[in-house]
Amino acid sequence: DQEGAAEARNWAGGARINYDGFCQVRDLLPEKMSHYLQPSVFLHFPRDAQGAVSIVPIYQYMVYRDGLLRKRITLGWYDFTGAGFLRESDLDNFVQDEISNSPILSQLEKSFETFYVCTAVRMFLFFP
Repeated sequence: DQEGAAEARNWAGGARINYDGFCQVRDLLPEKMSHYLQPSVFLHFPRDAQGAVSIVPIYQYMVYRDGLLRKRITLGWYDFTGAGFLRESDLDNFVQDEISNSPILSQLEKSFETFYVCTAVRMFLFFP
């Protein structure tokens, strides 16, 4: 079906949205999601001659930001003392749990796991 193929090409080729459409989408979303669609977010992406941006990078940005927020919340669960920061042992627990929850990391050899945890925690502590 040619119409379906053209629609798929339009989506894959970069369906675009202008600022007015961007604002309309923002207004349709729940208020707690409005920070994902600030004017600065729209301006972050390259615009064409009509001032429109591709929808796919906006969507990818929103998914990335959502994942980042979820990971920050998860890190907060490891603040067992409630001090507002994580100690080295808290980060050890976090990284150890990430290994078991991640399909890729769970394939690590058991003998390498301790080294990986130590290295990952040091990266958190010493490289912002």
